[in-house]
Amino acid sequence: MFVGLIDLSATSADFGCKIKYPEDDTPSSEGHLKDYEQIEVPEVKKGTRSYELVMASKMATEKLNKELNTPFVGFHEGPLLTLTQLMGADRVLMDMKTHPEVVLEAVQKCTDYICQVSELFFEENACNALCIDNLWSNNVIMSEEDYWKFDGKFIYDQHLPLFKKYDQPYTIHSCADAVHYDTQIKKFGTKLFSYAYYPNLRAKGSQNYADLIPKYGDICCMMGEVNPVQFMDNSPAGVQKIKDDTRNLLEGVLPVLKENGMQSKYIMASGCEIPPGGPLTTVRAMVDTVKELGPGLQKQIFG
Repeated sequence: MFVGLIDLSATSADFGCKIKYPEDDTPSSEGHLKDYEQIEVPEVKKGTRSYELVMASKMATEKLNKELNTPFVGFHEGPLLTLTQLMGADRVLMDMKTHPEVVLEAVQKCTDYICQVSELFFEENACNALCIDNLWSNNVIMSEEDYWKFDGKFIYDQHLPLFKKYDQPYTIHSCADAVHYDTQIKKFGTKLFSYAYYPNLRAKGSQNYADLIPKYGDICCMMGEVNPVQFMDNSPAGVQKIKDDTRNLLEGVLPVLKENGMQSKYIMASGCEIPPGGPLTTVRAMVDTVKELGPGLQKQIFG
């Protein structure tokens, strides 16, 4: 399975935000809008960045489905993440406290827009599933109550019904360190959750497979959690590190699945996107390790 995990500036670009495209890094918002009043809901049409994202995803889906018999998962940002890319995260998070009504109005506009993007994905059959980045669901940044007010409720009331209309599973990616998992999985009815794990941030709420599978594995397939930064090191030691981490994850996940009455419902993956220019040798090392060890470990553990 391939996830079209692009940078986080695709939707903000169509609102008029200036985007920089460095050769050695992901594109990002460079010139934020000055006033919330400047925000107007754009039409998703030919020439917009989101339209091109959908069309590129459609090409990838057709090619991967046909040539590799492999699914492709589309990707774009959620409402509040789109707004912070537009206006700047520091400003929006401050304005949530001082001018909440202005922020809520802006989030509504961003919600209207991302619903257009999702609908175009579905209408064009541009992916086998669609993944949304709800990055700000993070207890280190804001409470679960604030998250619900400024993002979650918009998703629940307006975005989720669109997935139901097209009979599509709602899937999420978030590399946040302290996700509001009850909202993101239970409240939203999420079927697949791609997550990152930060061992040094467990005290702040970062959770791994051993935490997540018992809590949510019966309703949601978890996907993670190898450190994406490690994929940049394709030295012999770096490749071996990826192999070792992949093996350790396999040997850890499978018993937890068994203990909770499952045989699958977990996807081996990196915790977030591999940085631009990353070597494919480390990616292949992970894939080959899963292919080599996975079947034997499953037989050994499940019998």
